[in-house]
Amino acid sequence: MSKKKKKTAALAKKNAASASPTPTGSRARLWMVGVLVVVGFLLYGNTLHSPFILDDVHKIQTNPDIRIERLSQVFSKLIYPYTENTSFVRNDPSRPVTFLTYTLNYYFGKLDPFGYRLVNLLGHIGVGIFLFFLTRRLFFLLFEKEQVGTSFLIALFFIVHPVNTIVALYTFNRADILAALASLGALLLFIGPKPHTRWRVAGAIALFMMGLGSKQSVAMLPFIFLLTDYVVVHRCRWEPFRSRIRVHFPFWIVLALYFVGRIAYFGAIGDLEAESPWPRGNYLITQIYSVVRYLQFILFPTGLSLDHMPQQYTSVMDPTILLSLGVLAILAGLTWLAVRRGTAVSSLVLFSVLWFAFQLAPTSSILPTTTALAENRLYLAQYGILLLLALGYGTIFRIHFNQQVAPKTRGLFFSLLGVHLALFGGLAYNRGLLFNDPIRLWNDVLRVYPTQPRANYCLGVLHFEKKDIDRALTYYEKTVKLDPTYAEAYNNMGMIYANRWETEKGIEYFSKSVEAKPREKSYCNLGRAYASLKKYPEALAALERALAINPSSSLAYTLIGRLWYDQGDLLKAQENLQKAYRYAPNFHELRNNMALVSLADKKYEEALEHLHKAIESQPQYAEAHYNSAMAYAKMGQPEKSREFFDKACSLDPQYIFKPVQPGAGPLGGGAMQLPPNIEKYLQSLSAPGN
Repeated sequence: MSKKKKKTAALAKKNAASASPTPTGSRARLWMVGVLVVVGFLLYGNTLHSPFILDDVHKIQTNPDIRIERLSQVFSKLIYPYTENTSFVRNDPSRPVTFLTYTLNYYFGKLDPFGYRLVNLLGHIGVGIFLFFLTRRLFFLLFEKEQVGTSFLIALFFIVHPVNTIVALYTFNRADILAALASLGALLLFIGPKPHTRWRVAGAIALFMMGLGSKQSVAMLPFIFLLTDYVVVHRCRWEPFRSRIRVHFPFWIVLALYFVGRIAYFGAIGDLEAESPWPRGNYLITQIYSVVRYLQFILFPTGLSLDHMPQQYTSVMDPTILLSLGVLAILAGLTWLAVRRGTAVSSLVLFSVLWFAFQLAPTSSILPTTTALAENRLYLAQYGILLLLALGYGTIFRIHFNQQVAPKTRGLFFSLLGVHLALFGGLAYNRGLLFNDPIRLWNDVLRVYPTQPRANYCLGVLHFEKKDIDRALTYYEKTVKLDPTYAEAYNNMGMIYANRWETEKGIEYFSKSVEAKPREKSYCNLGRAYASLKKYPEALAALERALAINPSSSLAYTLIGRLWYDQGDLLKAQENLQKAYRYAPNFHELRNNMALVSLADKKYEEALEHLHKAIESQPQYAEAHYNSAMAYAKMGQPEKSREFFDKACSLDPQYIFKPVQPGAGPLGGGAMQLPPNIEKYLQSLSAPGN
């Protein structure tokens, strides 16, 4: 064979090898996926036992809806009208898939944060793997070559990017992970080989519906399908794309039905649990600044924070807004210059920019939501910028997507890339460590935003949990000074004073709380404070106001039941406790109060059953231990009675002065107000350092 023929045969063999997957290529891709998994666990594996934070407490730790005892109950409280829910401490019925996962987490691991965080971490790694496969597919469609190495690097940047820490480690942001998995899975099916086949369309629709049940922002997926099909698959050519329009119809039909169903069942399209105090116009103006900050977070991840508090801008003539508009105008101009060339790279640039814009559209628009700036909104949006980052590296080192890195620049290229990844990974690792200590995490927020009210409030909560009451009060006072309408801080200050037996002062702060914002919890605490002073009419009025806010408030019915019990009306007590039982059968205070009624009826076994449920739900609940001691004493079991009495005293020193009397009257037991001298002694016991 001549040299020319040999060379031609060798070239043909090489081209055939590059055009079809080989075992070696398959093994390489498998190793790349393995690296993504290992890197994810190396970054965040040491945070899997970190405690719940912020909305985790309301939506998981104290949420009665996820607390099931049998798997058959798993779907029981996922979807219901918002008219039954005016409390944030319940499942969000517009996100049933997300709360299904929380419910399963609770069933298998109760309230151990490990299981919840492990699911989030695995989901985050899964999103990175899906982006790896999606990038390979997009590059093949645009450049007729998968570019496995580039696809892997983009996925690796996603895994290690510090802006994603807020999603990977904050359990409440699981909705973003589930939405991303569903969206990317549907997109991979849609643009796969022969996307018009029925099983692919059916699978994509099923994932679309699951995504909508995870987070409302998945409503943008039909737009993403159009973007991908028109810009990437058909290179912005209308004629070949027009024949494909019918493939998109099922997704738009599903979206229309989803919106109609939301309006009919929930009463609105938007996020009904989001609260934004900002006017719509100011929110939209501030988004001009927010979009520029988002770009900065992705490219230069400084100023990251668990909880952002951007300034509210009211005019487009503000210098910051004008500067932001200038930055966006320059970027738009550069995009236009790149797109007008009409090359495959132009299509990738257009796709990347529009992907970023579409993914941000639900929150960076005229629809105000809880905050004007939040890092979790970048979770999928950043993919467009990471694609542009890859283009930037290619431009700097003159690498085309169908070529290898030049040998002369290979060392510099990989060195720079390694430093870039190591820098992002180091920032992500250090940021993840903050989640192990919530006090450090919130102090980090104050580092970025020194006048952040919520950070001060949360630090107050954390110090209160550590029984550092004076420091907790200091942070609550800072909170209401920064924001005089911060109802939760007033409420917690009231609880501190009520627990110190300064009940009148507690009532003062509970009243300030409901003046700042009428809330079920504050009215319940106000009613509880009045009841402790035996001001029963005032207590009942406050609790009825709580029910007016939330007709299904198990706490309000529980306290009304206790109110009638304290007045000796067991019939009305039982009637209200049964109402509470319908909404939250395992609520620890409810079970304790039901036990008191059973004790009054001399149903000791029934009382103990309720008390055991109360202690199982809340092991640190001192009153349930004390009432268990009473029940065992009345049953003639002094050893068991003493065991529970000692436990009650260790949890709350006030029970030292209330020894169990087996012959006590039918309404005996439970907490009562103590004389001032005993109260001062108890304060000294609970002071820091004792």
